[in-house]
Order: sequence, then structure tokens, then C-alpha cells
Amino acid sequence: MFHKVHISKEARFDYEEIVVGASMPAAIIKKELEEYFSYVKPVESYFTIKLYDEQIQKMLLLFFRKGIKFKCMQIWILAGICDIDDYNQALEERGLIKNWLDALVA
Repeated sequence: MFHKVHISKEARFDYEEIVVGASMPAAIIKKELEEYFSYVKPVESYFTIKLYDEQIQKMLLLFFRKGIKFKCMQIWILAGICDIDDYNQALEERGLIKNWLDALVA
């Protein structure tokens, strides 16, 4: 099974809000995540992964949704990113994180 990661424009926006003035190293992050998914097979349709970004020296929380599955390829959608210090379980339980992830950047 091949695993591909799609980085949404909302996730790119989130990253650029965390790191003001820097663009997201999408190719590096995508490669790391595709390697991660070759070893870990999530069964949930919505889940998070912690990732330490050495470029900015911060722990990030990545929000994923399971995308389309083709014959031998699974797509994982990186829907959002936040600094781990900004995450709050109470917001998750109240549905505010889902609302944030469902918002689209024009």
C-alpha cells in the first residue's frame, strides 16, 4: 500500500500563522509524513500526530483526515496545524477544533 499526504491550503495557512514570515517546507514535511504512514496505519478517519519542526524548534500538532483510498494508495489529508501549546482538550470536546478544521481559506 502506498501512502500519500495532501497538505491543504488551510494547513499551509496555519503553519505560516505559527511561523510569521516563513513559508512551509511542504516537501520536507510531506516526505516525513509519507514515511510515517508507511509504518503506522491509522484506522480512525480523524486523528492527530505530534511533529517536532527543527526549522522553527517547536512541537506542532497536525490534524489529519482520511482521504480517498484507491486500489493500492491511501491519501491522508493534513487539514490543520497548531502549536502544541495552543491545543486544548476542552476545545476538542466542545467541537470547536472540528469547526476550525472545517473552515476554508479563500
